Amino acid sequence: MKSSSVQTVSLSDEEETVNNESIEETEEEERKGRWDVLIDYEFLEEDYEILEKNICVMAVSISDVPVLQEYLKEDLEYTEKFNENHKERPVPSIIHCFIFDFNDDGLEDYLICYHGAAWAEAPGNPIVICVQEEDGDLREVHSVNAKVYEPGMENEHAPIAILNHQVGGFYSFVLPATRSVIWEYDSIRGRYS
Repeated sequence: MKSSSVQTVSLSDEEETVNNESIEETEEEERKGRWDVLIDYEFLEEDYEILEKNICVMAVSISDVPVLQEYLKEDLEYTEKFNENHKERPVPSIIHCFIFDFNDDGLEDYLICYHGAAWAEAPGNPIVICVQEEDGDLREVHSVNAKVYEPGMENEHAPIAILNHQVGGFYSFVLPATRSVIWEYDSIRGRYS
């Protein structure tokens, strides 16, 4: 029988630093929230109060809101033409809107969700946030592709959470499936970032 030998290995300072950084990165990843839930409310509630767990509850009819009709006129016409020319598609392209007062000024603001092949540019779907100005015009303050349209879910939309935390007078929010990344308003740019 052969005797076993044990070999002692010592790490250089550089290797030890790399190992420590790896541990720190893992700990940081664990603090960012989970991927396996649409929004990690438990994680968010460690530092924030949640004002609304989901603003995508009931879509507003665009035809009932003249300012939206005007703002989305070209997009609505494009969607109608696209659907007419692509009748073979199982799911038509659509635009949904949800109301929330993002800047807490008492005026209706809108989360606009574009769905379907007419708007597919990347994984997810385009969403736009517009705030209503005092003169009634809409101003875009955010646009991004996100996986919000979820057929089969209640209201066909994944949740978008609003935090009771404001920057520049605008509520911060969290999109689904983003490890609870918090979008905050940037007063200098006049947009969320």
